[in-house]
Amino acid sequence: ILEETAVKFSPIKNNTTGSGRVNALAAIQATSFPGPVYAFHSLNDIAGNNNGLINPSEFIQTNIALQNDSEDTYNNISAIFTTDSPYITIVDGQQYYGTFNPGDTIEIAGAFSFQVADDIPGGHEIRFYIETIDGDESWQSYFNVSAHAPNLTSGNMTVYDPLGNGNGNLDPGESATLKIPTLNIGQISSEHVNITLSTDSEYVTILNGSASLGIIPAGESALAEFDVIVSENAPIGPSVSFIYTIVGGAYTIVKTYYQRIGIVFEDFETGGFATFPWSFGGNLPWTITNDSPYEGIYSARSGAISNSQSSELIL
Repeated sequence: ILEETAVKFSPIKNNTTGSGRVNALAAIQATSFPGPVYAFHSLNDIAGNNNGLINPSEFIQTNIALQNDSEDTYNNISAIFTTDSPYITIVDGQQYYGTFNPGDTIEIAGAFSFQVADDIPGGHEIRFYIETIDGDESWQSYFNVSAHAPNLTSGNMTVYDPLGNGNGNLDPGESATLKIPTLNIGQISSEHVNITLSTDSEYVTILNGSASLGIIPAGESALAEFDVIVSENAPIGPSVSFIYTIVGGAYTIVKTYYQRIGIVFEDFETGGFATFPWSFGGNLPWTITNDSPYEGIYSARSGAISNSQSSELIL
């Protein structure tokens, strides 16, 4: 119960965040005390695709069984069915179950019903709560179900600039291609997907701001490419925002990417320290070497100092 009611930090349990942070109140509310509580369920989606799963836009009836594991008899038991999922609308949330003798399990077909939203994301975990009452006492229980639907998202933006300096960044006066993968991490194929890319920067022009990616099957991705031109007058350093919008049927996903113009870096490939106003300190200066460089031909190396000495490279 502690694990199932925890505030999750990731979609699934893992060795980094475990099951999440303990939610003490939710754990107490989910603890079943003796009396008629949830036993098992099944989903009737004959009005949809009849696969027994929660899919977008479906009207679903739930068959709910309650059980009384106590040694007492409870009369006039009614059940109230709720959820806190924003993608589920309860249509019929009340059902009368009657009398529970000790050890009884009573199942009612179509006890409750609900409507699934058109844009429910695949993998979305839905928690349904059942409160049973007899007029004097009440008992809380719940069960979880995951939605089977598309779940569209986008990956990292990469800058492809072979006609420029090839450094993978946007630079003044450069033409480049921005590549963004769109992924379907859901359980079923998406509808036809259209994407757009826009920016409000006066220094960047997007030549082709929209594209069609077609249907993206579950677990697969499609790559979108956008050609851009950076103004020669673009200042060094500003961060440009790009708005990436994915539309697939009822699903609309918007993500903002940021790219800095004219990243200036030092790789010491000039064979010296002339790119920036470097200065030196300590007992021995840094030097340039081509012996086992980290990348390229040259690297900067600290002075061959002894104990209680220092070699400083200062910008």
